[in-house]
Amino acid sequence: MDELGLAEKTLFVFLSDNGPWLRKGTHGGLATPLREGKGTTWEGGHRVPAIMRWPGKIPANVTNEAMTTIMDLYPTIAGVVGADLPEDRVIDGKDIWPILSGQKGAKSPHDAFYYYYMTQLHAVRAGKWKLHLSLEQKLVRPGRRRPSKVALYDLENDPHERQNLAAQSAHKPVVDELRQRLLNLLFTADDVDLIAPRWVIPQYVCTEVAGRRGSEGEKEKEGADTLPSKKEGADTLPSKRRRSRRK
Repeated sequence: MDELGLAEKTLFVFLSDNGPWLRKGTHGGLATPLREGKGTTWEGGHRVPAIMRWPGKIPANVTNEAMTTIMDLYPTIAGVVGADLPEDRVIDGKDIWPILSGQKGAKSPHDAFYYYYMTQLHAVRAGKWKLHLSLEQKLVRPGRRRPSKVALYDLENDPHERQNLAAQSAHKPVVDELRQRLLNLLFTADDVDLIAPRWVIPQYVCTEVAGRRGSEGEKEKEGADTLPSKKEGADTLPSKRRRSRRK
């Protein structure tokens, strides 16, 4: 780019769409010191390095650890070139140009980040805290599931995700706050299936969302595909699924 005289007219981006493929051995790469790699919702599977260069626009030799995503490239580049974003759909990415351009006080535009394995919601992160959900059938590989327990990690001091703090009473407010974010996400969605199919949502989430909707006077029609209500002995999730219709 320098030899062709295009460097100052080009935003250069180098990154990966996922962590290393550990099953490939030495050919798959390493995410050290992060845990696991591609195909997981541990940090080694989602957190990747990114290098961006644009002489005169992006300050050189600067490292920034603000939480950003590949989804942010679309609205960021659109903003740089002055293009309008479509208004007939939800754009998940955010404009991170203030971070890239080194603006003073620039922070991540994301209040929270949700970790999925395929269509299954596994974890949520807000700030330095990451909460892995308790799932009866956690999808670990296509066709393979196993139960998982709730886990809370301080990614600032424990990026390896080794010390589970969920059981410590001092961190109960953090667990409750992250759990509430999940509930709010599910409750405000037009169709809960678009966020996470109900067969993979923890039972306590289904129960509480159903309770909220019921308290607001929403009536369940007989035979409809609805969230389970608080009934004695209800310990399974409905198996019926609808096809996602994301706008």
